[in-house]
Amino acid sequence: MRVGGTMDSEATPIVESHMEYLKALHTRSWEMTSRTGMLLSVTCDFDSATFRDFFTEYEKAFVLPAEREEESGFKDCLALNHGHLHDGLEAQFGRFVEIVLTARTPDTAAMVGGINLIAMQYEVLGSPIVTSNLNYIFTTPEGRGRGYFPRLIDAAAEVVEQLFGLPEGGEPPLIFVEQNDPFKMSAEDYAADTAHAGIDQFARLLKWAKAGARVLDFDYVQPALSPDQHPDQSLVYTVLNAPSDTLDAEIVSAHLERFFAISVAKGRPAPDSQTAQTQLSHLAGRAARGLPVIVQNPLPFLLDRSQAHRPVDGNFPNSLSSALPRILTGYSKTVEPSLHWTLSLHIDNEELGRLGKANGANGNKTLFDQLGGTSLSEQPTKNSIWNADKRLQRQRENQQRFPTSAELRDAMEPMFNDVADRERLGIVEDYMLAIAAKTDNPSATDREIVTFTLDPAKIAWETEGTKYRAELAELPPQQVEMRRFWYVHRNCSVSYHVSFRIVGYERTPAFFFFVSMLQKLVSPKEFLLPDTQEAQDLIADAHPALTPFEAIRVVSHRGDLDFWQFMAGLFDRDFGDFSTRLGQKPPANTGVSPWRTLNQEPYVEVPGLKMPNLRSMFYFADSVFRDLLLPRDDDGAPTKRLKMLSEAFFNDKLAEVLDQANPEHGTSGRRNPIPKSVTFGLPFWDWLSRAHFDAIALEWRQANPVAFASLQKRTAYGDSGGSIALCYLFLAGFTQNIIDFVNQDASEVLDSLDPLYPSTEDDLDEGFFVRYANPRTLFTFVSRMRSLDLGADYIGTCPYAFLIHVLTLHNEFLTRDFEKNAATVLNEAEEKAGDEDFSGAANCFYDFRRTYVSEYDTYKYENVFRYDTEAKIFFALNKIRGVELKHAYVEQLINAAEKRTANYEERQKRDADASLAKNLAVVALFSVIGVALQLSSDLKSDEPILDVRVVADALFCVSVIFAVFCIAVVYKFMFEQLGLKSEPLTRITAWYRRKK
Repeated sequence: MRVGGTMDSEATPIVESHMEYLKALHTRSWEMTSRTGMLLSVTCDFDSATFRDFFTEYEKAFVLPAEREEESGFKDCLALNHGHLHDGLEAQFGRFVEIVLTARTPDTAAMVGGINLIAMQYEVLGSPIVTSNLNYIFTTPEGRGRGYFPRLIDAAAEVVEQLFGLPEGGEPPLIFVEQNDPFKMSAEDYAADTAHAGIDQFARLLKWAKAGARVLDFDYVQPALSPDQHPDQSLVYTVLNAPSDTLDAEIVSAHLERFFAISVAKGRPAPDSQTAQTQLSHLAGRAARGLPVIVQNPLPFLLDRSQAHRPVDGNFPNSLSSALPRILTGYSKTVEPSLHWTLSLHIDNEELGRLGKANGANGNKTLFDQLGGTSLSEQPTKNSIWNADKRLQRQRENQQRFPTSAELRDAMEPMFNDVADRERLGIVEDYMLAIAAKTDNPSATDREIVTFTLDPAKIAWETEGTKYRAELAELPPQQVEMRRFWYVHRNCSVSYHVSFRIVGYERTPAFFFFVSMLQKLVSPKEFLLPDTQEAQDLIADAHPALTPFEAIRVVSHRGDLDFWQFMAGLFDRDFGDFSTRLGQKPPANTGVSPWRTLNQEPYVEVPGLKMPNLRSMFYFADSVFRDLLLPRDDDGAPTKRLKMLSEAFFNDKLAEVLDQANPEHGTSGRRNPIPKSVTFGLPFWDWLSRAHFDAIALEWRQANPVAFASLQKRTAYGDSGGSIALCYLFLAGFTQNIIDFVNQDASEVLDSLDPLYPSTEDDLDEGFFVRYANPRTLFTFVSRMRSLDLGADYIGTCPYAFLIHVLTLHNEFLTRDFEKNAATVLNEAEEKAGDEDFSGAANCFYDFRRTYVSEYDTYKYENVFRYDTEAKIFFALNKIRGVELKHAYVEQLINAAEKRTANYEERQKRDADASLAKNLAVVALFSVIGVALQLSSDLKSDEPILDVRVVADALFCVSVIFAVFCIAVVYKFMFEQLGLKSEPLTRITAWYRRKK
């Protein structure tokens, strides 16, 4: 059964899995559900209901004569999928198929968009490749503004992947797209198309750029589509899924040759062969000289409203490509506003060994040694021998095993070493290993584009006895650039890092709740597991029934998954690759998921929930946030926020509006009686998004009209969204991990916004950035930083902030392991003390100091940062994470227990000495009595008193006494002074005392 439209002459089969190229050509029409949930009707047949539905909406969407394909043109193109013309073209160019598809919603079956594309498979540069030309894509008027556009783009890639059976998780196909170039268009065409589509040309390009489209630095012209049409010189050629900043010219040439011959010329002699030939000759010349085609990122330019427009005087660049930076700098400049989120998982070396065994590897020692450790035992953290030459050799070997690791090292290590003194005995023990986005392609970069979506219906929470719900406008799908890498620490534990970059966000309530939910993914609060949910390793199972985990989904070529399902699959693949590249040979199918084998720790804030060793870092390149957090007056001098914020607004006006928004509940949560539920509706958010004026104190506004006007303008509703009040409430709640950020009064906002840095008057005078931290997250707010420019393309964030984050991460979990080991030792010592084996208990503490204390002192990172800025943050963050506090507490417990054991042991020795003295005295007494009796007997006899036998008996008794005394002394010396174990004797004594 078809979804919508009319029935085809033959039943349309349902396609649920991979469909091969030949099957598609034979089937001609099919249906499928995309991984983003849309119902797709696909056809490569002109005489189909799918084409008729597509063409009806297509005619409404495209109005410019040069860009339109007439119905006869579609008929000619789709006819090339079959027959003798198809066979001839396939023999010349390789496999190809041209399709048309319509997309519908799964609930109402309403059509929301359509696509026409050609997909081709051929060989170039000695390897097979699949490329596609996205000829036409549109959303229907009913589907606009509802987030369907990115889903349509993903559907195009998914259909192409299935057509040619591309492996799941493999490299996505290159998809080329013709777009209007606003600098090339005539004023009439610019106005006509903008009016018809309801979107400005630059805004449309920005939409594509956010979806990942990159501009080819190539003077593209579309040949005439028919003898009655002219070449279209008003286009720019873009590409999706480009793996790097360049494309081989031979790839672009091979693709265009097929596109021009099949889709443009319809398999016949081209009516405009000269236009096509000129471009192909140019590309062939570049390929012959080894020159690639540069792939430019237009996002920074398009976000800059001072450049991305057509001046009315006509003085503007002759093309979009020429307006973009022409020189590759090696890194991309920071685009404002942008968010850089780094998610980090710590894996100690014992856990690493267990994961290796679960994954089929040889276990802890092998992985540890391969990373650079030099342990001679099965416990690599004990009895380790530090060998600089071996570790350096292993570093270099490992970085060669992981593609692009050398490039990652050369870019980031100088920056790390600039800010911190990391060298010991001539080497830096830490190092990074890159993770290629496609493991089967050793030249692939680690950059990958995924899409985050937020379900607004899930935004609900409970605090202070009140249930809250936020009604939000739908957040457009967020295109996210993702990078991943490993960090090997000095004790050869590792941490796994995934960085996400969102560029060009708008400061709306929906986006603020989205970012809050990102933090809640790692550190959930204000949410409870359902009563029916049993306590288990929820996060390891990747199906946690918790609001933040259900609200965020990730769409990629792996499918449409909840966040932790996505992360579990990502980690399983990356750890398998990690283990294999380090020389392990896991079986083909172990059936064990490394993600589900990770250590799980109880999560205090959510009873019943367990989480792996996760921490995160948010880095905002946003001058609006920075200036709100570090305000200045008209003269540029720092201003205290206390003088700025209006107490009347946050304490009275805000609560009053909340009361009005919920009249059935009487009051907001700040007054009595406390309501049972509160809804933040769209009218409330609209009011708050315009609340600029009242949020700032009157005195400060009057004293600093210029500074206030600047803040008001840059947070204006409708221009990146938000307002001064909304931004302050969000920032105060977000840095404290509070999703209930609206319910704050002036004092709470001020207290929450006291930063870790700057913290002194001298620091405030610099005012370049501001940093906050809570027990699980580090935050930075800047406008622009050169270090971020350099680091974003390699690790997805600022290297300086990352180094603070990763060293503290290691210290925290090293300390937590130290705490666990101490608890084990204390239990063991207590058992021995219970058996009155105080010497054995004392040995437990001796072993603890020889192993775990030595390990902690050796591998804990000290504050090695060269500059006060980073040194202060590192010190403060270690304090917030409880590193020094936990260590001091453990030392206190061990010292106290050891002292008690020593006292018990000393008392036991005194008792033993007293008992020995008593026994000796008894022996001596009986010996003396024996001698006396013997002497008395001799005196009564007729024998002489000084008989030789008498003297011999006396000497024998004295010898016995002396021998007993010597044995006692030897016992004391051997078993107590030399520390020899006397456990059997001790146990016998203890048993005897219990029986007695």
